[in-house]
Amino acid sequence: MQPTIKGIYKQVIPSFILLLFFGQVNSFAQATTAVPDTNFEQALINLNIDTNGLNGTILNSDAVGIYYLNVSNQYIQDLSGIEAFTSLKKLNCSYNLLSSLNISQNSHLEELNANDNNINSIDLSQNTKLHKVQISANQLTAIDVSANFSLEELSVSLNNLTALDVSGNSSLEFLGCYANQLETLDLLNNSQLKYLHVDFNALDELDVSQNFNLKTLSCSNNNLNNLPIAPNTELSYLDCRNNNLTNLDIVTNTDLKRLFISDNNISEIDLSNAPGLLLFYARFNNLVSLDISNNSYLQWIKCEGNNLSMVDFRNGNNSHISEFVMSQNNNLSCIYVDDAEASFLDNWIIDDVSAFVENESDCEALSVYEANEFTFQMFPNPATEQITVSIKTKNATFELYSIKGQLIHSQKLSFGTNYVPLNKLSSGLYLVKIMTESTSETKKLLLN
Repeated sequence: MQPTIKGIYKQVIPSFILLLFFGQVNSFAQATTAVPDTNFEQALINLNIDTNGLNGTILNSDAVGIYYLNVSNQYIQDLSGIEAFTSLKKLNCSYNLLSSLNISQNSHLEELNANDNNINSIDLSQNTKLHKVQISANQLTAIDVSANFSLEELSVSLNNLTALDVSGNSSLEFLGCYANQLETLDLLNNSQLKYLHVDFNALDELDVSQNFNLKTLSCSNNNLNNLPIAPNTELSYLDCRNNNLTNLDIVTNTDLKRLFISDNNISEIDLSNAPGLLLFYARFNNLVSLDISNNSYLQWIKCEGNNLSMVDFRNGNNSHISEFVMSQNNNLSCIYVDDAEASFLDNWIIDDVSAFVENESDCEALSVYEANEFTFQMFPNPATEQITVSIKTKNATFELYSIKGQLIHSQKLSFGTNYVPLNKLSSGLYLVKIMTESTSETKKLLLN
């Protein structure tokens, strides 16, 4: 029986369709995308992604199933070929030599790390699923993130940005944009913001009144004259060094742990409502008094270069201190502490005119008098077994006191050179008081 046309059709057509299908599959398997940068392709080979060798191409079938790609620090100058990775969700191409980056075909991308390259522009308009962008330390003069509504983290520090619009990124929790040329920054729509780093810009003002969740605010080295942070009750870290601030109200910021206010013009600050404060740096301001008696967790404090005349540090936990600096405060005669004879005080840095005392009466007894009628010289200081006291007056008395005001030794002094034995005394800090009939003068003496 001869086969009918209908029978032939039933046999041939399915075979043709099957052949066509496998042909298409084979065609896809053999389709390639150019990878002109040898270092990029070699990195893909090292990651066992590129299977057809170092030939300037990658099989599309090798790239399409990759969801995470890390080619950081590979001396790559050109990332062409990245468009083949259409399923890519995370890309790390940091620490390379890229001057441009085209990720418009990577529409599934959720995280991008392109830090430390030479990128001068980037288009993120097709990457609407991005929630993390790190592109710091590049050459960007502008960046548009208006299409990236899901963005939670944006790091664009160490670029050349003169403007930054994040008004459409209401989910933003982390913003790092320090070391740019920003003169303004609108954060009114970023109520979810928790971490803000905007140091080393040219900001005259910074409004964080709507950022109620803010935990870290670092805005040092700007031109700020005022910094209202009363609404930011979650704040635990504040760095506003090197601005033009004359005051800072932190009464409502009860969770503060680290506070940097150095190099401003602040004359007073109330730390009593921040009992958990661990670190306080207020170098080179105009502070005249400082009460840190309520800050029992304090470990690091630096307040040199102020106009302090009173420091109260009777917090019941002085031994917890790792760093204490109160030098360059010429009017600071007494620093109130828990125990004025504690050995760890020897490691605290203060001026020669300052002394540690435990109460107001000790301070009054050990006050340093500026004498106009006479002066005396005392050496060596620090001393070991004796000191030499040279005085140009008659009928003077030498008195040696402990730091707590107890008289230890007394003797008469004659005009000229006098010797005072110290060999029976323990090492430590003492006060030497020279008295005449009309005046007196006191100096500190360290005995080793």
